Formats: sequence, C-alpha cells, structure tokens
Amino acid sequence: MGGVARARRLYDLDGDGYIGLDEMTTYLTSVFRVMFEIEPSCREASGVSCEELAAVTAKQAFKQADLNEDGYLSFDEFRRCVACLFCFCLAGLPWWFVWW
Repeated sequence: MGGVARARRLYDLDGDGYIGLDEMTTYLTSVFRVMFEIEPSCREASGVSCEELAAVTAKQAFKQADLNEDGYLSFDEFRRCVACLFCFCLAGLPWWFVWW
C-alpha cells in the first residue's frame, strides 16, 4: 500500500472508501491542534482556531479536488488533493496559509 493510500485511510473515518467533508474537517482539526501545540507561531500566523482553519482548509480542498462534486473524495480525487499540498510545500508556501 502506497503512502497516499495509507494517508487516505486516516481521513476515511467510517471506512466506506470515500472521504466526506466532515471526515476531512475532523481529521484536519486534530492535525492543526497538534501543529498549534508544537509550533505556536502557526497559531499566531493563522489568527484563527484549529477548528476554523480545518473547516476552511477542508472546504478549499473539496472545492479543488471533488471533480464530480458529489461531496466525497474518491481515491483519485484524494490523490489530486495530496498532490496540490505537495506542490505548495515544494514551492516553499505554507499550504494552510495559501488556502486561508
């Protein structure tokens, strides 16, 4: 199983093979909570709570990656989302700030 497939399993909380907006928001809230604890400057730079940042980030991810607009990310759509995040990192941009 590749890295993207393993990552998708973290987001797919109900195990149905797709990622819903609520699942992505829940997962990202946890990620941002940890990130804000480890690096307080991230919290200061974003100016919002981890919940707000997760909601905005998840909505933007769906806007860009949910190609068929069914409200769920398939494996291919999720892979596209991960590729976008990777490109932001390669460009030296903070992906959470770009989407915010």
